[in-house]
Amino acid sequence: MVKEILRQQSTLTDCDIRDLVAKVSSAAEKYPEREKLRLVLTLEQILLNCQSAFGKEQRISCVWTEDFFRGSRLTISSAGQECNPLLMADEEDAEIVEVTQRMLNNIGLGTQYQYLRGHNVITIKLPVKRKLTLLHQIWIAAAMAILTLILLRFVPAEAAKIFTDDFVVRVFKKMVRILSMLATPMIFFALITGIRNIGNVTALGHMGKTVCLRLAKTYLVAAIAIPLACMVTYPPSAEVGRGASVFGNLFQLVLDIIPDDLVTPLQLNNDMQIIVIALFAGTVLLMMKGETPQFDKLTDELANLVNRMMALACKGLPVLIYFGIIAVSAQMNTERLWDLYRFAMAMFGAWIIITSFVVLRTWRLVGRPLKEILKPTIPALLINLATSSQMAAYPASEKCCKEDWGVDPKLFDFAFPMGVVLYMPNGSALLAMAAWMMLYLAGIPVDSSMMIKVSVLGVIAGIAAPPIPGSGLIVLPIMMTGVGIPLEFMPLGVLFITIFGHFLPAINGFCLQFEMLALGKKLGMLKNDPA
Repeated sequence: MVKEILRQQSTLTDCDIRDLVAKVSSAAEKYPEREKLRLVLTLEQILLNCQSAFGKEQRISCVWTEDFFRGSRLTISSAGQECNPLLMADEEDAEIVEVTQRMLNNIGLGTQYQYLRGHNVITIKLPVKRKLTLLHQIWIAAAMAILTLILLRFVPAEAAKIFTDDFVVRVFKKMVRILSMLATPMIFFALITGIRNIGNVTALGHMGKTVCLRLAKTYLVAAIAIPLACMVTYPPSAEVGRGASVFGNLFQLVLDIIPDDLVTPLQLNNDMQIIVIALFAGTVLLMMKGETPQFDKLTDELANLVNRMMALACKGLPVLIYFGIIAVSAQMNTERLWDLYRFAMAMFGAWIIITSFVVLRTWRLVGRPLKEILKPTIPALLINLATSSQMAAYPASEKCCKEDWGVDPKLFDFAFPMGVVLYMPNGSALLAMAAWMMLYLAGIPVDSSMMIKVSVLGVIAGIAAPPIPGSGLIVLPIMMTGVGIPLEFMPLGVLFITIFGHFLPAINGFCLQFEMLALGKKLGMLKNDPA
């Protein structure tokens, strides 16, 4: 599983730094020249920072490993007292840089720092080798499942029944249970860590609180756009909720998600009550900020554990899709599949409402020509569409905000990573429409209270989902159990989220850039402000 490419002990003298950089450069021959140059420059800068922080005679260990689950990483470790060489900032900006760095550590992005067992450890995440993306793997799995269904028509009925009922269905149900079991602790730990990060942000004063409030308003628009999209695709029936008011149903929903104790929800695997417990625990820890430094380090480790569990779970999604399509084909009215285009169009409509709100609100606040604002966003938008990764477009987003719009670097370096972590209003619409689509395919009657429930759960799941590729697929079981959808329909939701989730980083990244411009204007941190 783990292959060691390079291990080198060295000091931090100028000569030893040159030798170590040369050895890493030689070991990186398989990478494209551009990626190799970026790695060499990053390593050299980190080593020089370590030299300034620890002195030239300090011994370090440099290890390059390739891990099947975690990818290729270059780790630099040095024994001694805790000191983060990445925080080479002015004293005025040091706290903001530290919060930003901690958020990047939690989501496994960029160069990371940790203090582990008496060692200062810096990890550089190396570019991955080109391989089939998760989207391609899921498409292949879906095609193989359809091919299997076609071949089963030419097999004796008894043999086909043994294959589907005794093998495929049993394996699929077990995989769904495992995935559902993993989803709950992931969300629990992710919420606690997220609340802690929000506490770090709001502790920075007016700027941190303004950023949180600004990003939260877009979620309110998403909560309004989702019911509109639901009504045009699968209209609620007045007959379903006859005899009970919408207010009464929603009030009962609130009562149902409040746990009676802290143990029963964990025993019964009640996802929504566990989320409430996580919110309560995170809020208590937030109130005790500064009093539990050891627990703060534990939450960082739990966040790292969440990332690894997420990566492991996503490895099995193509297999889940293969077995799931075969298993669910016998339980679903296939004629309804032709209506799925309506759900896709409605979801894009919700995205348009959310994005238009962000763009028009920013345009009105800034007072610049719309063409002048939109033009700098094109490079990052194209990179996001091509790579489906906000971090791949980070340099282009940085150039757009800092150079073209004049957003203060201190604001961008702090607020943009935070937005990558917390800003998922379009993801909430995607999760909600996936759940609404599965209600339709399963033939489950819906009413107005169910529609509002799906909207609220979509917003909660969008906020709770860790900002890691595939996280939307992992929180899907919570959405399904929350609204009463049989888990057997999960593969259809996974396909829906995977296909349209490819565009999600581009839409969220585009909106997040506009939020940076609006925040710069609102906080007076816009250098190129004509006003």
